[in-house]
Amino acid sequence: MIRSLGVSAALTAVLALGSVSQATLFTYDVSGPGPADPSGGGGTVNSVSSFCPGSPGCSASPGSDWFVGPFSPGSTVSLDITGNAVTLTGATLNINLTTVLGVIGSIITNVTATMTGGTGTLNGANILWSTPTTVASTGTFQCTGGICTLAGLTAGMDYPIALLSSIAGTTPVSSVDLGQWFLKSDLSRVTGSTRAVVALGGSSGPPGLGQPAQWYTFGPEPSEIALVLAGLGVLGLRLRRARPASDPPVAS
Repeated sequence: MIRSLGVSAALTAVLALGSVSQATLFTYDVSGPGPADPSGGGGTVNSVSSFCPGSPGCSASPGSDWFVGPFSPGSTVSLDITGNAVTLTGATLNINLTTVLGVIGSIITNVTATMTGGTGTLNGANILWSTPTTVASTGTFQCTGGICTLAGLTAGMDYPIALLSSIAGTTPVSSVDLGQWFLKSDLSRVTGSTRAVVALGGSSGPPGLGQPAQWYTFGPEPSEIALVLAGLGVLGLRLRRARPASDPPVAS
């Protein structure tokens, strides 16, 4: 009896070890281009503004009305990938930017955003996120020039970052849908992502009530063709999961 218990305990330990060994932690650099790495991770924070277009930092896309700023060095995202199950174990996004609003001045941010939670499914080298992640931001901002007068602020003084949302008339989104991510075939790098909306617009535009006012990307936004191909892959995965086990095999 004692020998049987010993064998059982040993078998349990081996099985537990085997299940743990299948989990792999990936940590990705999502910071923007910098001196140490000209390519960077390609992650950006994007903010819709009435001062676009015509100001430095606005997106180069035709007709765009948002500023684009890279995540600062040290911005990382960590994922646990076990089989095709993906869990976001944590993220730190440093947002140290000077956004020039043309002749009216600028906004300088010194912010750290953290992300926790969120699960998804790995299909090939693409991740489809199915449960939201929680995003929280801490830090400060400053203003320079005429925008300070318009907002009733003092130039060069630190203000809590939460006040900036109030001034801009936007509403932060704490529970964020990460959409789809695209990885290299060996899963070593995030090569692109859809928009993860972190703030919505207010009653006055742009962008308009309830419309995306600020979003993160964790690599270049994919083209429409890439989204279609990725969507077909995800659809195939869902169909395979939905097919009952009793279904006969599909003839080739």
